Amino acid sequence: MDTKLQRVDFLIRYLIYRGYVSYNNPQKDLAEVMKSHYVTVSRALSGDENYLTDKFIERLNDSFGQPFNTQWILTGEGTKSGNCQEIGNIKNSTIGDIVAGDKTIDTPFEVYDAKMTAKDERIEQICRYYGDLLTEKDKRIERITKNAYERSKHHEKLEEEFLLQLKFLQQENKEFKDALLSLIKKSTK
Repeated sequence: MDTKLQRVDFLIRYLIYRGYVSYNNPQKDLAEVMKSHYVTVSRALSGDENYLTDKFIERLNDSFGQPFNTQWILTGEGTKSGNCQEIGNIKNSTIGDIVAGDKTIDTPFEVYDAKMTAKDERIEQICRYYGDLLTEKDKRIERITKNAYERSKHHEKLEEEFLLQLKFLQQENKEFKDALLSLIKKSTK
């Protein structure tokens, strides 16, 4: 993780995974626990350097019992683990790295990160699927709308032709009526 924001995001994903904050609105939950303003938390998590300060990160990590090494979050240096107990040359943490000498062993935390990455990829895949589905639906709606418009134009043309024929028949009927009345008048004289 190259940036401070990525490491903070990692912490947030961990807090979501552990159920400390909600997936739907983690900023709200973080603001409550940290006793901070929602806007401050939101701006910090969006990467605004005026809000994503070292002090903010320390408060965030402290508010949840320092699950990570604050120095690692701030600089990327050292181990991820926080609240570790040191036994001989083995540092042990239930949520961080386990280091025996210079060998790093996979931990539940690294497994969690891999699962979150897989979940993120699955979410992106689902979003693409539904995005494609919506695009196809939009195209279908566009075709139906175009077809309906063309049909309405055709119906308008048929209506115009019908009205012209009706006027013609009415005119013919009037002429026939006038001729018939004229004949009746001539025959009655």
